[in-house]
Amino acid sequence: MRRIFMSFALIFGLVAVINAQVVIKLMDGTVLDNNATVEITEYETADNMESMGLLGTVVNLGTPMNVIGKVTKHEMISGGHFTLCFGQCMMDDVAVSPIVYDLDGEGEFLSLHYAFPVAADGHTGSFTFSCFPESGAPGTELATVNVNFKYKGGGTGLTNIGLGRVMLIQSGNSCTLQYNSNGKRLALEVYNLLGVKVFSSQLPSGSGSYTLPVRLQRGVHIFRITEGGKPAFVQKYLIK
Repeated sequence: MRRIFMSFALIFGLVAVINAQVVIKLMDGTVLDNNATVEITEYETADNMESMGLLGTVVNLGTPMNVIGKVTKHEMISGGHFTLCFGQCMMDDVAVSPIVYDLDGEGEFLSLHYAFPVAADGHTGSFTFSCFPESGAPGTELATVNVNFKYKGGGTGLTNIGLGRVMLIQSGNSCTLQYNSNGKRLALEVYNLLGVKVFSSQLPSGSGSYTLPVRLQRGVHIFRITEGGKPAFVQKYLIK
């Protein structure tokens, strides 16, 4: 009886895999071909570390099924590390995610970040991420993406536009950003640690102070100021 039950479970799992149609979709809506290669060159600087990231969603257009994510390949320079978020955010250099239950058409957020010390010389960090059935057996990959983080070197990914000292002042439930716009047209983006953008706005031209019109949840957030789409300031702040 036990053998019959195990056989039924294996057959059911095989049927679910056959009926799965798993794809990886980038944040701009691009659906990647299986085993596609994505090259990323944009990077940001904070705390003497450079950071590059892939953000997307793993979507199952077929029968919902349990899956896991794995970083099956990683090539990094000395002092570098990666962080995988799929189902939940792993600790640095943990390559296997927990089980994501009933992956369906709504999908599951995917983030793969590569961080390394500021350097003058360029290099490429190479990674492969695959989504598997929950067994994780080799050869059962449902969707795969290869990521090449191409760092050109030079020590900083930020555009020097003379912002001066940037400060975040918290008072009650409000957050006020103080800065020197230096006559530039700037934009503000705020992300949580999952890489999800939670707020964005143009900053007032000529003003050195901006109060966010929304209340951010408690925890660490990443504030990113850009000028013409190029990052000019990136910093983590703890929202209390």
